[in-house]
Amino acid sequence: MPKLYLLVIICICYHTLYAQTDFIVFKKKQTTLQTFFKGSYLSCYLINDEWLNGYVRKIQNDSIYLKPFYLQVFYDPWGLPHTDTIFMGATRIGINQIKGMPKKQSVVFVRDGSILQIGAGAYMLLNIINTLGNNEHIFESRNIKNLGIAAGVFTIGTVIKLLRSPFIKLGKKYHLDYIQLHPTSH
Repeated sequence: MPKLYLLVIICICYHTLYAQTDFIVFKKKQTTLQTFFKGSYLSCYLINDEWLNGYVRKIQNDSIYLKPFYLQVFYDPWGLPHTDTIFMGATRIGINQIKGMPKKQSVVFVRDGSILQIGAGAYMLLNIINTLGNNEHIFESRNIKNLGIAAGVFTIGTVIKLLRSPFIKLGKKYHLDYIQLHPTSH
């Protein structure tokens, strides 16, 4: 009887060891930023300029099998909004088809120029309202200088917003590594 227990324990340990699957590592030079296993959520920017989001179904032979999903808003008979998750069929993408990974979004409006646009737009609006409220001309030499500076700040915010990329481009600095644990993974 003890031999049977030993055999069962060995079988369980063997099965547990082979339960590990291949995985993908997102790195900045030699530092690991994120690791993707089966069941992980992955969002990536593809070479065809399309975002793909989903759960990893399988990682095998430099390919990722994703189960993409979309959140859809619908309205009930009383007009209240509700969300529903729509899962799509599994999609296979090669690691070489991934162009970039999303940037960590903490306080986006500070870095993407929106704060400059909001501030300059609010100043221009307030300046025009005050000028009209005081029965003055909007385009006086004194006022046109202030509006010009605000327009310049708004333009700088717009340029920053246009130049800022929403994703981290893969290349020399950032890259994805495929880690194969078993030579014959399933």
